[in-house]
Amino acid sequence: MPTPEELEAMMVVPAWLVHGGIVLLQWLIYGLPLVLLALPIIYLEGWVLKLLVLASTPLVYSLLFGVTAGILSRPFQAGIIKGVFPRDVRFPIYAMRRLYGICWTSVYYFKPVYGIILSMPWFKAVVFRLFGYKGSLNFNLAPDTWIRDLPLLKVEEGAYAANRSTIGTNICLGDGNIIVGGVTLKKKAMIGHLSMVGVGVRLGENSEIGVGCMLGLKTDLGNNSSIDPGCVISHRVKIGQNSKIGADSFIGNEVIIGDNITIPSNTQIPDKAEVLTQEDVERWVRKGEKNEIINNNKTQVAEKGK
Repeated sequence: MPTPEELEAMMVVPAWLVHGGIVLLQWLIYGLPLVLLALPIIYLEGWVLKLLVLASTPLVYSLLFGVTAGILSRPFQAGIIKGVFPRDVRFPIYAMRRLYGICWTSVYYFKPVYGIILSMPWFKAVVFRLFGYKGSLNFNLAPDTWIRDLPLLKVEEGAYAANRSTIGTNICLGDGNIIVGGVTLKKKAMIGHLSMVGVGVRLGENSEIGVGCMLGLKTDLGNNSSIDPGCVISHRVKIGQNSKIGADSFIGNEVIIGDNITIPSNTQIPDKAEVLTQEDVERWVRKGEKNEIINNNKTQVAEKGK
């Protein structure tokens, strides 16, 4: 990690230049499609032709909007790389991230336009490729699924991300930095409603994350494995193939779970534990039950003493 002095020396981009670029990009993204649409209406003769142009306005504007934003993002895609960077527009990589982000979020938050883009496969292909996405285009993505940093997404055919799920290729940290990394969804991997996956997560083929789950940084879910609703899976967890995590379970940091393992609901596995056999699971379940009995007894004693 660079020292504060070295870091300060890296701050070479004038902040005013980035802020001015943001304003210019937004003006071009929103304004240029309007200008191109207005020209035929102004110069075409005959009300029939003008009506036809007006009738096609939603589709044409969406196409122009998405393509314009995608083309304008191209110079800044060099800043969409893995790493930990200061969240300061004076830092070159973050400056490029900020300008790329303006282009992408202009599309993402313009829901009528974004909805049209996702509903038309060829249109989706054009816009996503312009924004640097290189994975399969045959996957399901809801309009309110949060995605960003498209060059870092690796999605294979048949993957599914449900409404209001989050594919978190970047996380802002409390120390003023941002951590950026890829997310991989293998064939037919599924992310359930309201679930969140963090930087560096990899979901294997036919894997499934249930409703309302959270997967921490660099967690790996093996092929044909599943996580039931309400689970919290911490950072750098490795889950093998054909395994299942029961609902409302908590898996601590750097836990290793082997192949063909079934973990019951409401199970807590502490940090750095290795769960390689079903006997290991039963041991943690018994320990959890014992702790629950002890806690209940402490509660009863405390209530009697009041």
